[in-house]
Amino acid sequence: MTGSAGERRLLVGSLLVLIAAAAFGTLGPVSRFAYEAGATPLTFVAWRAGIGAVVLGVVLAVLARRGSRLADLRRVPRRHLTALVVSGVASAVLNLAIFIAFERVSIAVALLCFYTYPAMVAVAAAATGRERLDPRRLLALGLAMGGMALVVLGQVGPGGAFRLDLLGVGLSL
Repeated sequence: MTGSAGERRLLVGSLLVLIAAAAFGTLGPVSRFAYEAGATPLTFVAWRAGIGAVVLGVVLAVLARRGSRLADLRRVPRRHLTALVVSGVASAVLNLAIFIAFERVSIAVALLCFYTYPAMVAVAAAATGRERLDPRRLLALGLAMGGMALVVLGQVGPGGAFRLDLLGVGLSL
């Protein structure tokens, strides 16, 4: 790979990461606008999945046209296809849960709950004996969670609507 081709790939990859991060970061407010316009969480998730499928289809078409080999689904082992279907269903349930939560609680609260998953993973890893939560890791986890809480809760202004609902919190988690 030449320097210019490598630089171009790095630039395109970096741009794609930035676009994905911006799109992900705006999901809460965009969903709130959609709900105010009359959409339901199921409708929003369906539209989001549809748009994602179209974008993925375009990317796959471009790759195929450029000569990239795509996977032949007939040759993929059955257990891998099963895992793909299970992960797709789990992703749909996760998306539906968080978008229902966005409708029921303040977006900041939903995101605060949602982003506790690193702490949940750390606790589960410690409980199963796969990781040891020593003081240094506990401090790092506490700082990360505290920083995340400050960033997310900083969005809740004095004039902002703060909504809290047990089902919304549960779906966020």
